[in-house]
Amino acid sequence: MELPLVLLVEKKRGLKSAAELWRRDKISDSLICLPATELVTKNFLARLAEIGVDWFPTIEASSIDLIETYVASGLGIGLGVAIPKRALPANVQALPLKDFSPALIGALWRGKTTPLLAAFLSLAKVRARELQ
Repeated sequence: MELPLVLLVEKKRGLKSAAELWRRDKISDSLICLPATELVTKNFLARLAEIGVDWFPTIEASSIDLIETYVASGLGIGLGVAIPKRALPANVQALPLKDFSPALIGALWRGKTTPLLAAFLSLAKVRARELQ
């Protein structure tokens, strides 16, 4: 499953697109994201470097839920993923990052498939189809 990256922004900031941020001489807003060791964060920062934007994480959060909470509290702009059918806090909007690699969700295991693993994979596939 692929989940597109988004910037989570307080609606009162009035931003209409990520491109508005990229055009600034300096982005003074705090960047809230998952730890730098997470692939989503690594890919995001690599793409920023490719397009010549200097913006580095200020606040690390342990989950996407926490990023949303921090953004809703006015602590900065968050890096998130567009989760289908998931409502954001009322004062937060998602700005698509179309030119950024999506987050990939999958399952990988070694060895034989056990009945428990087969049941999990079956449920995961059903849930992924529901979300798309």
